[in-house]
Amino acid sequence: MTTFDHAIRGRGDTRRAYRTVVALIACAAGPTLWSSGLRFARLLGADPGVWTVDVTRAVHAGCTIAAGLWLLALIDTRSRMDWPSRRALQLLGAAALAAADLTDRMTGLQTDGTATDYRLPSAFLLVWLVREVLLHRDIGLARLGVRPNAGRPGRSAVPTWHIYGLVLLLFVTAAVAMNYLRLAFPGLVPAESQLTAIGVDNPLTLITRCVWTAFVEEVVVTGAVITLLRAADRPAWEWVLLPVTVRVLGHLYLGISATAQILVGAGVVYLYIVHRRLAPIVLVHGLYSSGPAGIALAIGVTGAVGIRDLIRSRRHSSAPRAPRTDTPPVDSAAAKESSSR
Repeated sequence: MTTFDHAIRGRGDTRRAYRTVVALIACAAGPTLWSSGLRFARLLGADPGVWTVDVTRAVHAGCTIAAGLWLLALIDTRSRMDWPSRRALQLLGAAALAAADLTDRMTGLQTDGTATDYRLPSAFLLVWLVREVLLHRDIGLARLGVRPNAGRPGRSAVPTWHIYGLVLLLFVTAAVAMNYLRLAFPGLVPAESQLTAIGVDNPLTLITRCVWTAFVEEVVVTGAVITLLRAADRPAWEWVLLPVTVRVLGHLYLGISATAQILVGAGVVYLYIVHRRLAPIVLVHGLYSSGPAGIALAIGVTGAVGIRDLIRSRRHSSAPRAPRTDTPPVDSAAAKESSSR
């Protein structure tokens, strides 16, 4: 194959990777980006109009149905699975699609069409879609970094609790920056709090939104996007720019406070690229978003993981070492001389 053929093949792989990444972002974050844009327009004084209610419903339904159909198509292309197994898996995928679509239709929308709600079936459908997309691209799930024990002592120089602590510090720092921007520029932020702005009015809604946000923002927008771009040999600045941009656009309803998400996005991307551990990021994000009780629980989880790592490291250091059984190498010249004698 000539250099020109390699270049053509590389451009084809790049286009394929970008199509996959854009489709994943559209299916996962499309409703959020649309609703966030509408709220940002209202913050600037524009009136989106009543017609946005129908458009919001169409965006929700369209993204969910597109994700489900894409999932079913990817399952059908599994060549290593026999026909009955593929059909059974497709039935499960169809059930997940139906559940996600049903919960989307049950979501209450305000008259301005900007209210969004996140349900667990949608998060499950999107995470399953990510898994099938990576398998279809011959990318192992280990490269996504979803295993919670991926950083056991002895396998990595950085203990797992460091990752938990750094992610928690990122979110706390971003919250401080958001509060500062709210006080410094009161006319460029919504009057209500963040939870009120997105319509959280009961504990169940809070839990479902925290789970949905953590999985979609970290597994899909961060983990899957970076993994696909790295597999396509794209430059590192693209790995950072795309996830951070989507994260900021999804928080435009916060006004100028959304710029604080640059810190969170860049920090999470850096930690993920360096350490390849996604589970701590997802867990801390979900707990932190649930409020003061979740923050306290995240601190407790970080401490518990630190104690676990300490116990494991001490066990590893105190374990008896097996005696060496290898013999020192024999000098070939000396061996020949002794054999000639």
